[in-house]
Amino acid sequence: MSKQINIVTELDNKVFKTDSTLIQKSGFLNNLLNQFPEEDEFKIPQIKGEVMQLIIEWLEKHKNEEPKLPPQPMRNYDLAEVVGKWEDDFMNKVYNKSYDSLFEFLNATNFLDIPPLLELGAAKTACLIKDFTPEEFKKLFKIEDDCTEDDLKKIEEEVLKEREEEREKERQRLEEEEKKRDEEEKEKLKIDEDINN
Repeated sequence: MSKQINIVTELDNKVFKTDSTLIQKSGFLNNLLNQFPEEDEFKIPQIKGEVMQLIIEWLEKHKNEEPKLPPQPMRNYDLAEVVGKWEDDFMNKVYNKSYDSLFEFLNATNFLDIPPLLELGAAKTACLIKDFTPEEFKKLFKIEDDCTEDDLKKIEEEVLKEREEEREKERQRLEEEEKKRDEEEKEKLKIDEDINN
């Protein structure tokens, strides 16, 4: 049975009125509901109200539907094509041209234990950093430069090799699909010929 629940973000004291069935997609909140069934208000540490608002928006959207998960590994870096326009627009709003906003959202999603939303956020991150140079990557993730030039070159070669392998797998998959379609078409034509004879 569902009941109204208030979620309070301790960092800025924002209150969100929501439904107990809605927040069950969060492992953290679901555990609180199970441990304290009489409670109708939960204080959440470490999360700002604006981030909680986005999370609740996503939960509302998927209240009666399962979210489409990005494939792993991603074969395509167009998030709208991979998971749909709504999810892409939502993640653009989360990102808001700021990696800090995106990482804050990912940390909150991880804390609240919402695996499909965390996967979506990780997919958005992958789309954003797919063409980063090692220098850009180190700067974004605040990685200290303790690699030699040879180490960096080796890493770059490995990444390029992995990308090439992924492209080759995708090419083979498409070839197999085309071959299968051709065989089905030939089989259909053969059946049609047999029927007509």
